[in-house]
Amino acid sequence: MGILNIGKITRIDRPVRTFILEIEDLVVIMIMKEMEKWTALRKMGKWKYVLKYGVLRFGLPLGIIGSIVQRMFQNDFSFANFVTSEFIADIFSRSVFYMIFAGVTCGILTWNSKEKRYQRYSSAFRTTKRV
Repeated sequence: MGILNIGKITRIDRPVRTFILEIEDLVVIMIMKEMEKWTALRKMGKWKYVLKYGVLRFGLPLGIIGSIVQRMFQNDFSFANFVTSEFIADIFSRSVFYMIFAGVTCGILTWNSKEKRYQRYSSAFRTTKRV
């Protein structure tokens, strides 16, 4: 049962072949769902996407978490050092820095990656529909 290799001839038993086709169907369904989500997201435009997903959802949390972690290791995990105006200014400055540089970079790279993948899959689906 399963895959039999006899010299150059490979024979796949029916249950295994069915299982492989089911996996391929699931992959196609997953790709189609991903394409539907990206089609909706790409309507907002590149820079709005970069602002929302890169700057606000990546850069801002990265800046806040980075400030907290640095302060913890710098001051021996003392809670008293977290409630100072210096700490608030540090969080603000780091957040702005990470939002601008890391957030924009991450947003642009993510947009380009998803757009490239979308173009590749949409052209692949167009060619398979014609056949």
